[in-house]
Amino acid sequence: MYTTVPMEVAFFLASLAAGGIAAFVFDLLRISRRLKKPSVALVNLEDVLFLVFAAAILFAVAYLKNSGEIRWQGLIGFGLGGLCYALVMKNRFLNLGTAIIKGLFGLVGKILRIIAFPVRVMVRVFEKPVRIIAWHTGREKRRMKHFVRRLGYKIALQLKKTEFLLRKK
Repeated sequence: MYTTVPMEVAFFLASLAAGGIAAFVFDLLRISRRLKKPSVALVNLEDVLFLVFAAAILFAVAYLKNSGEIRWQGLIGFGLGGLCYALVMKNRFLNLGTAIIKGLFGLVGKILRIIAFPVRVMVRVFEKPVRIIAWHTGREKRRMKHFVRRLGYKIALQLKKTEFLLRKK
């Protein structure tokens, strides 16, 4: 009995830790839901995948610490670990994590706007000349197309290669 009690205590403590880890992972899932509102079907799928993940954690702890046996103290420890995490850290981590991620997204957006500024300026400068050239080029293509149709051939324009493919009608 002396050797089994420390093993049972270690299993219970590992179950507590696994419950806390599962609750932490669920908070990560909740943060992602705060950032972007998913559909009901996606929420249901995420919940099912989380339950599979939590069961896998519980079974892994049971396998490593208790020779694969699921006992009540393991289930109780898992639940208490999640409850302890929820009481101590849940709202703090949820609010802090959401604020950090939103701040990072805002920072990345500002950096991308700064990087894209020269590109936007060049687009504004060259927009009018490119439109004029494109209009004239398109007019010449239309003239050629009508000319070829009058000759009795059907033409297909390939935009990527800007070639004319001539086919007999």
